[in-house]
Amino acid sequence: MKSIFLMLFILCANANATDAYNSATNQLSLGTVSVGTTKYSDVVITVGQVVTVGGKNSTPLSNANSYDPTKNNLTISSVTVGTNVYTDVVVTVGQVVAVGNSVTGCISKPALPSGKYRSTVLDMRFDQGNDTNLQGYLVNSLKAVSPIIDKIDCVGFDTLIFQTNIPLDPATGDLVMYDPDPTHYNRDKHLPADFWPLVKYAKSKGLRVFVKAIPVQYANDTNFCPVCFNTPVTPAFADKFFNSLMQYETMLATQAQAYNVDGFYIGVLNIGLDNDQYSTNWTKLITQIRSVFTGKLIYLSCYQCANTVWSKVDLVGLMAGDLITTANATSLPQLLNTPTVNDLVAFVKTNFAQYQKPIMLDEISINATGNSTDVWSLLQNNLTAAGAQFNNAKSNYPLQSIEISAMFELAAGPLSNNVSALAFREYMPWAESSWIQNPQNNPYGISYSVWEKLGISLYHNTSAQAKLSQYLQQPWGYRTL
Repeated sequence: MKSIFLMLFILCANANATDAYNSATNQLSLGTVSVGTTKYSDVVITVGQVVTVGGKNSTPLSNANSYDPTKNNLTISSVTVGTNVYTDVVVTVGQVVAVGNSVTGCISKPALPSGKYRSTVLDMRFDQGNDTNLQGYLVNSLKAVSPIIDKIDCVGFDTLIFQTNIPLDPATGDLVMYDPDPTHYNRDKHLPADFWPLVKYAKSKGLRVFVKAIPVQYANDTNFCPVCFNTPVTPAFADKFFNSLMQYETMLATQAQAYNVDGFYIGVLNIGLDNDQYSTNWTKLITQIRSVFTGKLIYLSCYQCANTVWSKVDLVGLMAGDLITTANATSLPQLLNTPTVNDLVAFVKTNFAQYQKPIMLDEISINATGNSTDVWSLLQNNLTAAGAQFNNAKSNYPLQSIEISAMFELAAGPLSNNVSALAFREYMPWAESSWIQNPQNNPYGISYSVWEKLGISLYHNTSAQAKLSQYLQQPWGYRTL
């Protein structure tokens, strides 16, 4: 048995650089190991004995490595040997050689059925060369963002959506990779330098990864949605728009394939450019992307919408947004029986009947206020040298928790045959800027700090993350009602 184990790990070293066995030193290197509610990264141990090898080409009982100190048993979720995967391998630990960072309060994730995703968004639009976090690292750098990914993994999400931009000229549809206006901040619109190293890091922790590149107006990050802003679309503009998407998305999708990314958004809320008139354009784009990328393709639009794109992709993204916060309810049973929720359920079922595709309830945006107050707009519209006014907006964590619960309850209850994925907003590395986290007497920083506490930011919201973990540690389909 020991020789089988040695060969198994030697062969899998090339398949998973974080879980590798060195036969010369008898050392096993693991990306992460859970011990109770604490998760340790970059663990190196010597192997004592092989206890069991659970299965072959089967679904593991868990997608995480774990250690039981009462038995000195280390359980490794799965290892790849050639074309086979061996699961639930248990060994005893000889000696602990090295341990990296640790994160407390971590949950043990259940294995999800194929095609099910519980995800959150990591906002990684571009580098911000003047913004560092409290530790002095650039906010979108590997050193700054990897602890945020650790936290996302610890809360229990199994999929991480890397959100970035496709910066376009709103007048022409051309790509604009550098903002020509010298008065603007963050003029360089290229991907953050550590975008792909961070994708690699997330994958090393066992997270699945989607890449979500949003076509936006380069100067203000506003979505390219002609219908939303009553903007006419000329044939010349449409040609440029699709040419720009073809160019930029081909580059991104090629890299995504190299990093074993699981899903790729080909468009986001491009309403007015996603109707039958442009069906051929989308077909050409999708054909091109499929030629370089083998993962799932996703298109996101409003939950009430219909378009030509959803019939061509693998996963239908329905923008749930802040809808759940608009319902007038103060308890979970009451919330699930509001007209707002009933309408959402009806629209989702209609979409599924029409397109026959698995559905992701996407961009779930639940403020810490628990209501639909647009805290971001309050910030932007009232930001002056004296700071911003928030119209007496206050946090309401109990109500936020009820609304988070409602999304899981819907996916497990009335929408159990339709919804295959949930995507919650969001983690924002840029909001870790020292001028926001430690604003001192800076009125702008104070205003952004208030916004970060009242809005959809999850990183410092222990209440919201605890509620998410309550559901994420349970099997898919778990519900309380």
